[in-house]
Amino acid sequence: MDICIGRSLNLAVFVDTTEWCTSTLPLSSRYDAWTHQLNSTFGNWCVPRQSSDEFDAKVLSKKIGSLQIVECVCDPCGGERTASVANAVDEEQLVIQLVLSGREHMRLGSQEARLQPGDLFVWDNTQPMMFEVTERLHKISALLPLRRFKDWMPDTWRNVPRHVPSTSMHSAIIGSYIQSLRHTDMSQSAVEDSSLIEATVALLSSGMGAEASGTSVRTSQLNYIKYKIRQQLHDPDLSLEQIANQNKISVRYLHYLFGGSGESAWQFVVSERLEKCKKDILNTDMDNKSITAIAYAWGFSDAAHFSRSFKRVFGMSPSQARLLR
Repeated sequence: MDICIGRSLNLAVFVDTTEWCTSTLPLSSRYDAWTHQLNSTFGNWCVPRQSSDEFDAKVLSKKIGSLQIVECVCDPCGGERTASVANAVDEEQLVIQLVLSGREHMRLGSQEARLQPGDLFVWDNTQPMMFEVTERLHKISALLPLRRFKDWMPDTWRNVPRHVPSTSMHSAIIGSYIQSLRHTDMSQSAVEDSSLIEATVALLSSGMGAEASGTSVRTSQLNYIKYKIRQQLHDPDLSLEQIANQNKISVRYLHYLFGGSGESAWQFVVSERLEKCKKDILNTDMDNKSITAIAYAWGFSDAAHFSRSFKRVFGMSPSQARLLR
């Protein structure tokens, strides 16, 4: 085990590399052992029995905190994940798979692809899927928390095309990155798994999102920042510095992200707070709360400033809005 001591608030990151293969096992137990290894690495699968004992596979797993890189070579085989199994997963994961050699047929939900060398397929364990290795396969996969992908692409993550063909520039870029994670010696330097995961998701967002839905890296990052801000609107101490630090960017870069959106980062914070206040003011179930209490609940610390801002945006005072609903 290689131990890398992080020099940040992420504390230590342990890089743990393990290897497994069937070559030392009796022929009669190889396929069962492979099934167990498959399930322990990629989650639970329904795997049909082989008609022959002839089967060979090997797996190298490199765990970098919550990021895992898996290199796998295996003979033809197949498996299926049913909806009931997908709905019962304990830890939601995203898997980016790069085919180095061989052939594999994969189906995730309604999306299907027949993979060849250089192709990428991005799947998650929350949906029904199947795979069939039709020719001895050599692949490298990156496994990471699905929530990071959801944060970057909150509205489109489920439906973006998951097959990135070898002819795509993004396949070459993402594939090279995944291979570098597999082959780079991380035993001699500090490693932050969160940074590696963010870089991985950024490449995915530019590769999948840009072609599939017109979403650029900048737009994906901006959507993610907005998502995080909405979660903190209640905090009266929320600041641009805090937002930047939490997202591991500079305040200058934060301004850059909002530069093409038509409003500044702080204008977005204020407008979102005003919309939340308006919703509560118009909600009859909130009549027991004063307007000032509602404003304070959504992060405003000055009642007069809140009232002026509300009137400027909505054309009436908060009290008028409550009376005219």
